[in-house]
Amino acid sequence: MFMAVLETRNFTFEGFGKSENDAVKALSRAIDAHTAEYRISSSEFKDAYPRNCWNVREIKIGVGYRDREKITL
Repeated sequence: MFMAVLETRNFTFEGFGKSENDAVKALSRAIDAHTAEYRISSSEFKDAYPRNCWNVREIKIGVGYRDREKITL
């Protein structure tokens, strides 16, 4: 499973998917929903926070993480 994250000054947005691409698409849809709710331009928002500001990482089910890193003994 993959998680895509965008942290802004006011909100943290997340999208999840089976692939990196699916997670990015889910995050993009979340941003689209947010901008529609707040009546702001999705394209302007995404220009302010381009794809290179989004963090994507693989996560494992049933694994513990601390500060985005797997905890191992």
